[in-house]
Amino acid sequence: MPNEPNRRDVLIGAASIAFGDIAEMKVGSITAHLRFTETSTRFGGLRLWMLCPQCSRRCRVLFIGFGKVACRRCFRLRYQSQSLDQMDRALHAMGKMARQIDPEAEMDLPDKPPGMHWSKYNRLPERYERQSNIWTIATMRRLGIVLPRLRRRA
Repeated sequence: MPNEPNRRDVLIGAASIAFGDIAEMKVGSITAHLRFTETSTRFGGLRLWMLCPQCSRRCRVLFIGFGKVACRRCFRLRYQSQSLDQMDRALHAMGKMARQIDPEAEMDLPDKPPGMHWSKYNRLPERYERQSNIWTIATMRRLGIVLPRLRRRA
């Protein structure tokens, strides 16, 4: 059966979904009607999107919970990095810089690997040291809050 000229078919799971179609999704006792839309990409082609059943926002991922299917924004979900405090952000940045040099590295900055430009490697210790100072100050502030409480008990 030939497709209409404006329709694009995509295989999702075992069902063929076309632009503008509505698919019914059933997970346990939760049923949702999913609508699809598409946008053109920069170098030709099309990108297929699902529309959130709650707010009709385009999204690539839908979440299931609390008896409904919705997008990240409707569930008010946050990325883990959005809930980090200053100390944890600095620690995360230090680990990220160490892993740029060696993916197996934990926290310490490893030696320059072969093939990495010296200009890039020389920038990393300065950034690492800055994040280390931020982490140290944040840790001292946190301990400064805890230490007076310990002195009162003693």
